[in-house]
Amino acid sequence: MVDEAGIIVRHNPALLRMFGMEGQDLTGRVCNEVFGAQTGEVVTRSREAAEMTSVVLHEVLATRPDGSQFPAEITVSSVPLSGGAIQVCILRDVTVAKKAEQEREQSRALLERMVAERTRDLSRTNTQLKIEVAERKVVGDALRRAEGKYRGIFENSMEGIFQISPEGRYISANPAMANIFGYDTSEDLMGVLSELSPYLEPSRRDVFLSTMEETGQVRDFESQVRRRDGSVIWISENARKVVDSTGQTLCFEGFLSDITLRKQAEDRLMHQAFHDALTGLPNRLLFMDHLRMAMERARRRPDFRFAVLYMDLDRFKVINDSLGHDIGDQLLRHVASVLTTCARCTDTVARFGGDEFAILLEDITAPRDAISFSRRILEDISKPLALDGREVMTSGSLGIVLRTEHYERPEALLRDADTAMYHAKAQGKSRFKVFNQKMHTRALETMETEVALRRALDMTQGLDELVLLFQPILDIRQRRLAGFEVLLRWRRDDGRVMLPGEFIPLAEETGIIFPLDYWVFAQACCSIRKFEQALDAHPSASRAGFATNVNISAKHFRNPMLVGHLEQTVRNCGVDPRSIALEITENVLLDNVSSATEVAARIRELGLGLCIDDFGTGYSSLSYIQRFSVDAIKIDRDFVAGLGRLSDEGGSEAIVKTLVTLSAGLHLKVVAEGVETRAQLAYLTGLGCQYAQGYLFAPALSEAEALRLINEGATEDWPAYPDLPEA
Repeated sequence: MVDEAGIIVRHNPALLRMFGMEGQDLTGRVCNEVFGAQTGEVVTRSREAAEMTSVVLHEVLATRPDGSQFPAEITVSSVPLSGGAIQVCILRDVTVAKKAEQEREQSRALLERMVAERTRDLSRTNTQLKIEVAERKVVGDALRRAEGKYRGIFENSMEGIFQISPEGRYISANPAMANIFGYDTSEDLMGVLSELSPYLEPSRRDVFLSTMEETGQVRDFESQVRRRDGSVIWISENARKVVDSTGQTLCFEGFLSDITLRKQAEDRLMHQAFHDALTGLPNRLLFMDHLRMAMERARRRPDFRFAVLYMDLDRFKVINDSLGHDIGDQLLRHVASVLTTCARCTDTVARFGGDEFAILLEDITAPRDAISFSRRILEDISKPLALDGREVMTSGSLGIVLRTEHYERPEALLRDADTAMYHAKAQGKSRFKVFNQKMHTRALETMETEVALRRALDMTQGLDELVLLFQPILDIRQRRLAGFEVLLRWRRDDGRVMLPGEFIPLAEETGIIFPLDYWVFAQACCSIRKFEQALDAHPSASRAGFATNVNISAKHFRNPMLVGHLEQTVRNCGVDPRSIALEITENVLLDNVSSATEVAARIRELGLGLCIDDFGTGYSSLSYIQRFSVDAIKIDRDFVAGLGRLSDEGGSEAIVKTLVTLSAGLHLKVVAEGVETRAQLAYLTGLGCQYAQGYLFAPALSEAEALRLINEGATEDWPAYPDLPEA
């Protein structure tokens, strides 16, 4: 019990036990201090509330002296007394009740949560069931549509679709497969194919079934099969193995296509890849393959002999250009027919392109077989042939390789046959040559010479191997220097000096002649400018009639850029063009006359002179000399060397006399080359020949030596002019 001041007036032992204060007396102590602030506050509020009601019930957290708290229920009732009101407070420890209540609350919450979750699960399950029902309906509809679709594909596919048992018996086949095999219905097809293998090779069915069983599938299984009518076609099969849940094979299913057209196209492409389109002969690839096999056969069999022939038609380009490509093609087909007719079935005749053919003669008994074959085809090819109403004649040059045992590579063997063919062409065409090692050595030397010449002409190399020399040309009437002929020498790095005749043909063949002649002309112009300056500086010398001859290849007369290059060089060097004469050979007059005439006319317009070198050794006519407006001709040294001999001993007095007389009548300057004896000089002087050059006067000189001659007055009087023998 507590008075109005909150002081404990009386208490029972149970209160002490509840608060763990057994044996203590709480009377007179303030309630807040003993039971804690919360309990004291509740008692105070309850006293105020009790004035309006008789009983007040509260729940508090009571605090024991050790600081621990426990839930308590306080019932406060106000009792009025004479000395004032007393609050009777009854405290009950509700820890157990609270715990039970809490457990009940937790159980209730758990139950509510479980009910809610189960409700949600049921709701989801219901929704899922509705979805599954809808999906089953959709799937069912889709399956029905797919079945209809794939049934349509099965029935209407252009490819054959089939199912066969592991034993090879057909279970199903679509109409397309029946059509591919030539049957009216799938049932007819399955009935026949289940009993008889359609494969052309009987083992193919076993291969197909074993492959399916081992790997579970086949891809692009290509085979030849026989149709109902007996015709043979190509098919390609793709299939897979179908198994049950235990892995046992149920069946094989797949599809097949008719690939006959593709196979035919592949065969055509293969044929085109290895055969010439024009003649139908094997091409280089197939020939090289046959040659490689022949070489391997020869290694295995010492008694096996073979020969390789390489043929090129003579003058085919002339026929092609003049009569047209149609005639040229007909001629090539005719040659191919001749070669095929002459060859045996074991031989290989190939066309390499253009007018080049190769023949592989296999299993010959002796080299004479190849020689006889070569003679026969050369004879047959050279026979006149009528093509589109025109008579056409051609011939061939053949190269033969007989000794084939030392070759390791077919390319080397064919190379040597080609080399022998070029030797046959060089010796007059319409013949054959058998290859020997000397030919190969010469071919290597030619290649090395070409490389060295290109390197020598490359100014960036700074080799200075190409040098110009100047051979004096004398006016033998006035006994003075009348000019020079520029001569080219090639001083090789091994010390050997090569004359133009040793490398100019190679330069013309390889195209090096164009930059080479341009270089020679430019260097000559620089020297000629120095000659002009020396002549101008000499008080008694005159440029009149003084000219320097520069040789130029006939190849340039097909080049329209020649004149422009010459003009630019003359202008750059500051040379008087009248002091330069170009020496050309007679074949310029015969090769492409119209083009050469035009170029010659432009050269004359430029002011340069034209001189025909080695006149009388070719086939030129006097009309060509007039057409080209030639200034001079040079009598070949062989004619000069024949002076003083009898005609039956190679004498040439009549020829030289005729040339001198002819030149005088045409007002041409005539120069005799190669004058080496006084007798020759005397004879030329007696004929009235005005100009000559040769070792009798001086060898070819360097530029410095040539300048010294001019400075010493040789243009007025040649020093130490040879005395002529008395008549």
